[in-house]
Amino acid sequence: MPAPVIKIAVVGPLASGKSSFINFATETRESLTESYIPTVPVRIIEYEVPSSTRGKSQNYNVQIYDCSGDSKFEHTWAAMSYKLNGTVFVYNPEDKKQAEELNLWYNNFA
Repeated sequence: MPAPVIKIAVVGPLASGKSSFINFATETRESLTESYIPTVPVRIIEYEVPSSTRGKSQNYNVQIYDCSGDSKFEHTWAAMSYKLNGTVFVYNPEDKKQAEELNLWYNNFA
């Protein structure tokens, strides 16, 4: 039987640190990148996670969707949000514009 899929989207404004957060959380890269490289339009990181509950072991296929913060890719959001199991909202709290933009992300992914 194939491993169950857990689909998580990481979303937020342009240049808010989504890819850096994902790279750190998934141990994809050992250090932060100095230069800014925007995600176009999505990057998917997949890995398998073992779990044990009540003596029963099972693996899960985790898919992390690193979504571009550029609104020109808004037409792809419906497909990315299909059958999501969770959403992580990332923004820079020091940037007032990014905080205001979170409503747009919430309305599309929550």
